[in-house]
Amino acid sequence: MMTVQAQANDQITPKLVMILNEEYEAFDQMFNVLEKERMALETQKIEQIIQLSQQKQLITETLENCAQRRSKLMNQLSSNLEDHKDGADILEKLWQKILEKAKMCKNSNLINGKIISISQSSIQRSMRLLKSQSKDQGMTYGSKGEALTHSNVLRAVKA
Repeated sequence: MMTVQAQANDQITPKLVMILNEEYEAFDQMFNVLEKERMALETQKIEQIIQLSQQKQLITETLENCAQRRSKLMNQLSSNLEDHKDGADILEKLWQKILEKAKMCKNSNLINGKIISISQSSIQRSMRLLKSQSKDQGMTYGSKGEALTHSNVLRAVKA
């Protein structure tokens, strides 16, 4: 005769499998979004980057929800998973798939971060170049040959 606790554990394992499958699917979606984001970053498609960022936020919320539900079920599972060897094997395989997909997401996210960093550096160099050119173009010379900046010229005009 099966105890009430054993019956509860038998019900928890399929629920846990369902949550782990959902979590894997969410990581898979995240990886796909990160790959699309990489392409959008490389081609500088700002609107697409914004849209993908919103998708990442929704997927992150799904992952957090799955983690909370998984944790709750694991706490309810009072007996050792070894008592349910078949279920434990399935759970272990699913968990390994999740860890592999999470690692892929992490690597993809690191690449995207590097692309963003390189883009920021490029923009900053361009801004410095533009600022230095605009200073040169705005410079004039006074009656004694001294260099006057744009603001000095305005003061001389007012006087």
